[in-house]
Amino acid sequence: MCTFENDHRVLVCDVAIHQVREAASAAFGDAVQFTPAPGQGTRVEVPPTEDAQAFQTLARAAIAAAQQQHATPAEVDRAFPEKEPAK
Repeated sequence: MCTFENDHRVLVCDVAIHQVREAASAAFGDAVQFTPAPGQGTRVEVPPTEDAQAFQTLARAAIAAAQQQHATPAEVDRAFPEKEPAK
C-alpha cells in the first residue's frame, strides 16, 4: 500500500516503485530523493520548493498504473466489467 505522508512525500510500495521512480525522476530530476524504508517500501520526496500538486498527481498516476499492471485478470474484470452488447 502506498501512503502520502505529506504534500511532498509518499511512501511507495514495492509494486509501484519502478513506475514512480521513473516518472518522478523524469519530472523532478535531481530534486527527487528516494530513501529505502525497510519493511515498508521506499520514501519518495521532493523539496517544498517543488510543485506539490504536480508531485501528487504524478505519483498517484504512476501508482495507479503499477497497480493496474499487477492486477490479476479477475481483479481487472471486476474493476472494468465489459458492457453487454446492445440487442
